[in-house]
Amino acid sequence: MKKIILFLALAMFISPAYASKEEKAASLMKLMNVEATLNVGYNQALIPLSCQFIMTPTEEATLRTDFIKAVDAESFVKELSQFWLQNFTEQELDDMLKFYQTPAGKKSIALMPEYTKYMLTEQKKWGEKVMPKMIELGNRISEKYQQRSSAEAAACIKQKQGQ
Repeated sequence: MKKIILFLALAMFISPAYASKEEKAASLMKLMNVEATLNVGYNQALIPLSCQFIMTPTEEATLRTDFIKAVDAESFVKELSQFWLQNFTEQELDDMLKFYQTPAGKKSIALMPEYTKYMLTEQKKWGEKVMPKMIELGNRISEKYQQRSSAEAAACIKQKQGQ
């Protein structure tokens, strides 16, 4: 599969005028090193399990493989490509593909997994810092306002998220 994606990306750069918008989005995600960035998220998600249970490195690797299969990472990457297809024109995708071949683009790609790790760490710190304030706010709201049923709340959330 990786060879096929690499071949498509290579073919696209040789003759970008013939690549479809979908192929350009897939190539962009490949260039952006989405797989390595997602690996950071997988590792963060698996830390609690690997720390809670005593496992050998081989068992941890098996757990990781099972986790990636369970979350259907391949279809998740395909779903992520929809963002690029829905929000960027074909010309904009071409421009981004060109950028990610420049030194600055290559550097941003190389640092993306590290940025993701940094972002997740900072997000956790921020969450721990604001959680007491959120609990306090939640308590004030629950004292002041009547609650909806779970079904009504779920419908409201879907409506507000535009689903």
